[in-house]
Amino acid sequence: MSSDSITGALALADPTDLGGGKWMKRAWCGMTSDGDRVEALELNNGTMGMSLMTYGARLRTLTKGDKELTLSLDNMAAYEVDPAYLGASIGRVTNRIKNAKFLLNDVTYTVTTKAQHALHGGEKPGGWDGKIWAIEKAGLNDDGNLEVEFSRISPTGEMGFPGSVHAKAKYA
Repeated sequence: MSSDSITGALALADPTDLGGGKWMKRAWCGMTSDGDRVEALELNNGTMGMSLMTYGARLRTLTKGDKELTLSLDNMAAYEVDPAYLGASIGRVTNRIKNAKFLLNDVTYTVTTKAQHALHGGEKPGGWDGKIWAIEKAGLNDDGNLEVEFSRISPTGEMGFPGSVHAKAKYA
């Protein structure tokens, strides 16, 4: 098995039975090119399943029965250069910043990018899609439904943006 094979790594983890046909498993699924460890969570409620990654707080797969409902990639290297941002939580901006500059409170900020315009938060993989997110919650919520919550802090100056942001992404 390749060290960055996402499906192979998930197969090694034993699922945790959460009752009522619901289960979850958490496993290492690869490393970024910078050497950061990436974890995956796979959840199933008996009808639908989903696989999430800490890399970009990303929805990797969504299934109903044996039918795949999403596009996904096979390894970490592919996600690091993915131009479509498949399943990723993007930010701080979810569009483009013309000429990678913006004015806020009479101050001009320049966002880090290799292109003319900043797309979805800046130079890839520097936006939120290319960061490792913390797993805050994973399991059953108060209503008995499966839930995963990721979080990360984007510090002042990250990718040229002002102010600190505490971001969360919740899948339920």
